[in-house]
Parts: sequence; C-alpha cells; structure tokens
Amino acid sequence: MWSSFYWLPSISVARNVLIVALGCMALTLLSYALTHEPEIDEAAGRCLVSIGRNRATTFLALKNQSANVVLSEQARLLDLTHDTVFVRDMNDVITYWNSGAEQLYGWSRYDAIAGSLVNC
Repeated sequence: MWSSFYWLPSISVARNVLIVALGCMALTLLSYALTHEPEIDEAAGRCLVSIGRNRATTFLALKNQSANVVLSEQARLLDLTHDTVFVRDMNDVITYWNSGAEQLYGWSRYDAIAGSLVNC
C-alpha cells in the first residue's frame, strides 16, 4: 500500500515550495552581489548562512507538507470504515467525526464538531 516515498508531498506542492525556495536563494545572492564587493568576508559568510537557513526551512516545509498528506490519507481511510470513530482533544473538543459516528449518533460531521466548539 505504501511506497518507499509515501512521505513525499504531491509533486505540484513540492514544486511550488522549491520554486519559492530557489527564488529566495536567488534574491539573497542578488542582494549580496549588488551591495558587496566580490570577496570572501563576513558578509559572504552571512550570505552563505542565510542560504543554509533557507535550505533548512525548505526541507522542513516539505516534511510538513508530507506529514499533512499522510494524515489526510489516514483520515480518508477512517472514513471508509463502518465503525464509529471520533477524536476529542484534551479539552473534550471533537476534532474528528467519521461517517460511522454520523450514522450511530445522527449528527453530521459539521454539527458534531461545531457543537463541541460551542459547548467549550
């Protein structure tokens, strides 16, 4: 069921994140080139650190997107079951309500989640 690359976000999302990251890196390099002499100094070090942080942020954004994809797939699988499944957070607020819970309790997903928010 899961491929070895199940953690990768969709291609279009990953492409958009990478395009933005490359644009940020290009702007960083352009800014350095326009405002500094082409020599190795403290400013060049800051530029490289900035690019490194950009790469780390891009990696974290892609990992976050992939986690969202996995969670969405798992939630979709929960909707396929006929069992009653609902999730409450630490404050007893309903955060998930599947079709089995709708059938058993007679409340729609929207009503169950909105109702638990009103009663907080």
